[in-house]
Amino acid sequence: MLQTNVSRKPSADSVPLSLLYLPDGFDPEKHLPARLQRFSDDARRFMHIVMLEHFHAHKQDCEYVPLMACHLRRQVNERAYIQIRDALLVSGALEWDNQYTIGHKSKAFRIGQAYRSVPLVEHPVTCLDAKKQAPYQPVLLDDTSKWLWAWLQRVELDFSSASEFLVGMKKKHRNASNWVSLLKFKNRELFFNADLRGRVYSNLTSLNSEFRQFLSLEGHKLVNLDIANSQPLFFGLLLKQQILSDNKSSDGGYLPLYIYDATASRDIEQYITLCAQGKLYDYLMETLGIKTRNQAKQRLFASIFYGKQSSHKKDMFLRFADLFPTVAQHIKKHKAGNYKALALEMQRCEADLMIQGVCKRLSQTHPTAPLLTIHDSIMTTENYASLIRSAMIDEFKRFGVQPQIRIDSY
Repeated sequence: MLQTNVSRKPSADSVPLSLLYLPDGFDPEKHLPARLQRFSDDARRFMHIVMLEHFHAHKQDCEYVPLMACHLRRQVNERAYIQIRDALLVSGALEWDNQYTIGHKSKAFRIGQAYRSVPLVEHPVTCLDAKKQAPYQPVLLDDTSKWLWAWLQRVELDFSSASEFLVGMKKKHRNASNWVSLLKFKNRELFFNADLRGRVYSNLTSLNSEFRQFLSLEGHKLVNLDIANSQPLFFGLLLKQQILSDNKSSDGGYLPLYIYDATASRDIEQYITLCAQGKLYDYLMETLGIKTRNQAKQRLFASIFYGKQSSHKKDMFLRFADLFPTVAQHIKKHKAGNYKALALEMQRCEADLMIQGVCKRLSQTHPTAPLLTIHDSIMTTENYASLIRSAMIDEFKRFGVQPQIRIDSY
């Protein structure tokens, strides 16, 4: 039974405001019964959390995102959470799958039909937890991370033009995830997190590539330096490490990636050459009879590098193994016991080269060169593009590889 004497309204002069991102037109009074009207801000927080989770998970509005009940209780309302949740579900503002498995899966929510593909707007509310107002602390592993974070804070987004562009996109792109990414830039809610492998996640990595045209740094438009066939190429660099006799140095430590054994099998050489030339997807398309280059890329990632092995993916893997038997053998070895292990190793390789290689060196030799990383690509201003492209090529040359690097202007 809901306790009607519960009061969560703090004094206006003691509690700061925070911004919630809500579908335009969302009005809690239309979704809450009379006895719950005073929990309107809590209902807004609930909707905001669902919007944010779609952003973090890169999900479409029609897809479910799992949310732990204990976290929702703390962030929404400890005592009235269930009543608020049920009211939003009954009214259609939210939908859920109502399925959970203790210790494995939480109940998942998605945006109600009426609010899908609807622009998000800011709504200020009082912050109930002063700790949540503490200054954001980015996860910075070293001086290179600090340098990259400093450059990110100087990036600006033309929100007016970007939001107008988003409104004109296809319905599937007018989702909460894209709106949140733009609003975070607008309101300077910048984030920068480096994981244990050194891979960086930030507002830029979460921003749809369509919106890069609206970014600038101190009035200068940005360009993006993109490595062709980058992820397959990073696996090629891992192969160069694995084909060593025992993959370890005399003291038991792992040998550096750039040490290369010239006895590599021919299919590994062919694979790495195709990746470096940016032609692997085209080769797979032609030899395996795949209709488009994009389909070849998607199948390579889903069926070979990242996904679980299944009956419908097995055929693709076997056809790939016919072309590159030794490469396929190493892929199976990496995924044995944990199909996610290969992706994590490729991400580590990417971070070693892009962050600890290219960015670290440039931060020391050319500290005035803007560097903004998007995993396997780098954004900068046009006048520094040639310098950074040369630095990227030099880093790959240490591994005996010269990749194709495209400079995209916006």
